[in-house]
Amino acid sequence: MSKALPLPTASFISFFLLGVFLLILPQAEAQGSPEDILGTATGEAEYIRSELSGSEAASDWLALADRSHFWSRLEPAGSLTHEGCDYTLQVAETRRTVVTLSAAELEASCRLTLSGQTNAPVLINITGSPVSWPAPRLDLGDIVAEQLLFNFPEATSLDIGAGQLAGTLLAPLAQVRSHAVLLQGSLIAAELTGD
Repeated sequence: MSKALPLPTASFISFFLLGVFLLILPQAEAQGSPEDILGTATGEAEYIRSELSGSEAASDWLALADRSHFWSRLEPAGSLTHEGCDYTLQVAETRRTVVTLSAAELEASCRLTLSGQTNAPVLINITGSPVSWPAPRLDLGDIVAEQLLFNFPEATSLDIGAGQLAGTLLAPLAQVRSHAVLLQGSLIAAELTGD
């Protein structure tokens, strides 16, 4: 049976869970560049409150969607290669890793392997909509789930098939449908249904 969480409930849960990832991000200046927003673990921690209601929830949700778009414009760092449907992400060792995949590339992928070591955030931007990830398989290597953010800034629909994922999935505009996916981390979306 499918169950959808209404926006206020989803906002409360999502903002609480996103706080874990944001602990490693520095606080950004209001007029800062995208690089100021997503940095390394050396800055002041930013916390998003988890007690949201009414217009506060809607306002904070829109701010999160803006931040998602902001992050999608960060300069690439690290490298992404593929052989057939197997993708390998070589992380940047000294600073954050930022790579971008299109929705079509993600759908065609059968495995994503993270290679290398870093203590900085790893950001994977997925562009386009709708997004379908039929059989997600993720090999973290030496990266921990708390470092990893999948950002879907444009997606209004995200369909995740059976598989295993780790990290935070941020899709603030999306209606997400999940089919028996094992997620070690957080899913932040406008609406979630599953079977």
